[in-house]
Amino acid sequence: MKRWLKRISITLLVLITLVASVAWVVYRRANRVPAWYAQAKQVDTAGADAAEKQRIIPMQNWVARSSAVKRDTTPPELKQFTTELTADQINALIAKWSEAAGITERLAQHLTNLRIRLADGQITIAGESTEYGKVLSIVLQPRSGAHGYAEMVLDSIQIGDQTLPLVTLEGQKNAIGSNIMAGAPSMHDKIAIDDYGAATRETESVYYSNLVATILSGAPANLYTFLMADPMGKKNPIVTRVKSVTIVDGTLSMTLEMLSAEQRKALVEELKAVATEPITEPIIEPAAVPDN
Repeated sequence: MKRWLKRISITLLVLITLVASVAWVVYRRANRVPAWYAQAKQVDTAGADAAEKQRIIPMQNWVARSSAVKRDTTPPELKQFTTELTADQINALIAKWSEAAGITERLAQHLTNLRIRLADGQITIAGESTEYGKVLSIVLQPRSGAHGYAEMVLDSIQIGDQTLPLVTLEGQKNAIGSNIMAGAPSMHDKIAIDDYGAATRETESVYYSNLVATILSGAPANLYTFLMADPMGKKNPIVTRVKSVTIVDGTLSMTLEMLSAEQRKALVEELKAVATEPITEPIIEPAAVPDN
């Protein structure tokens, strides 16, 4: 989970880079703070412990039980797991885990008062930019894909209460997406998922890099999670497919599903394919994403 948060922090820094290229006229008009952000409550970090006990630990227990047997012999009752999290719980967990993972200070150099909003079937990630003095937001739309599994698409990018025309950011989005994938070829030969669903750290890294690059490109991205079967995080993460994501009344409901042998093979092939072609001229310096 903490490694996942580090990747989220990199995603937010990518957002800042995109916004830096916006036309000055849009920037100057974006003085008003989004109404929902202005009304957002102070994050209650005390609620993180309760959220972990009620939501995160049961999910880790499911992963531990399910990964004890090979995927193709997983009992039906362990095949899927559904959990729910409110926006308040997510915000509390992010605040706690960011501090524990050592990324709070780093992120604060660029963004402060990070908030997640769950509304209108969308996920909004927003924060106050220290560079621009504006609230920056990225709006993501989860939906059901053609094969019955969840996918994510980019809905909009905003400065203040102004929505930016994505077509004007096409060049920057593509350049940053390519840059994010610059290190993937060096991990190609280490991409693997074993019979128990455990993925190498390189598999996880390439997946999350490709996830961000795909979303920035405007294409729908398939959703997977990499969850730890042991609380100490010493073993490789177990990869699961996100079956569905729904957002109703400020609550996110997510159903996870263990991968079959065929699905594991397909994911490995997909990630090796995107990690094949090296990027020779990255536009910006690649961001290092720690594994721990």
